[in-house]
Amino acid sequence: MSADTSEPAERYKVHSVARALHMLEMLAEPSADGGLSVTEIGETVGVSKSAAFAILQTLLRDGYVADSGVGQHRRYRLGRALTRLGDRARSQTPLRDIALPVLRRLAEELRLSVRLGVLLEDGVAVIERVDAPGGLRIDLRMGDRELLHTTAVGKAILAAGTDQEARAMLGSRALIRRTPHSITDIDALLAHLGTIRARGYAVDDEEDYEGIICIGAAIRDHTDRATAALSVTTLKAGLTAERLAALGTSLVGGAAEISTALGFVPHPAAARTGSKRAEGA
Repeated sequence: MSADTSEPAERYKVHSVARALHMLEMLAEPSADGGLSVTEIGETVGVSKSAAFAILQTLLRDGYVADSGVGQHRRYRLGRALTRLGDRARSQTPLRDIALPVLRRLAEELRLSVRLGVLLEDGVAVIERVDAPGGLRIDLRMGDRELLHTTAVGKAILAAGTDQEARAMLGSRALIRRTPHSITDIDALLAHLGTIRARGYAVDDEEDYEGIICIGAAIRDHTDRATAALSVTTLKAGLTAERLAALGTSLVGGAAEISTALGFVPHPAAARTGSKRAEGA
């Protein structure tokens, strides 16, 4: 007989499993970096010391928890088996699948086409685009490699790292001038990246196509590296500063949502730049 899916999920809850998951969540907290005692864990989860010990030993046996010390000095922390599961979870969930719902929502909210670009050697390839129903649609290249220094997606990715990393990504080649507005001086570009870091989003102000303006926000993965970005494209004519800022804010929020789903955890000390790696840039 099939299960009645209308029943609340609580009916099928296995309490011992729920407690084990609660313990893992506890051990993942920054406050638990030095490990937690069985007493601390049991009290927080709401079980006896012996019950907590039994669950921890089960997790310990399969490597999901590690311990150090002996007796009353024994401390528990997360085990290396979780690293393997995290790697597998990331490999089983492609970026496009994670990003697509966000692209669809932003396209509907902003009434503009939203694109997803990924870093590809020395350029950016747009791998997904969602057009807003009835909204403005500007046909730009899909799949072709775009320049890092003239596009919003490229500049957002460049600004997500340090100046040294940006130089390495750009290489020693001369910066191509796509329009009279393109930034082709490396020092001027690095100064511009500082503005992007402070603002949180990148703007391609007719630097890749004349009359076209793009806004982009970087997406970070679990290693804090930005290898992808979101962007919207619109006509510069009639675009107000208020509308541009609102688009940037929306993209930053969408990019942050995708980054979180990819395992990125912001560092508190890097709140001003949005990245611990961009500090000192």
